[in-house]
Amino acid sequence: ERSDKTVKRLQLMTQRYEALEKRRGMEVEGFKNDIKLLRQRLKDVEKQLFK
Repeated sequence: ERSDKTVKRLQLMTQRYEALEKRRGMEVEGFKNDIKLLRQRLKDVEKQLFK
């Protein structure tokens, strides 16, 4: 019975950790996307300034 509780708890912690890793990965992906968009906007503004 005690080992069952431990196993269930371990499974829960593993699931939480995997969800955290996934969320972290998506966050990084979002930041990279934001940086790409901001760079493009900056290029567009520079083009308009130097016309």
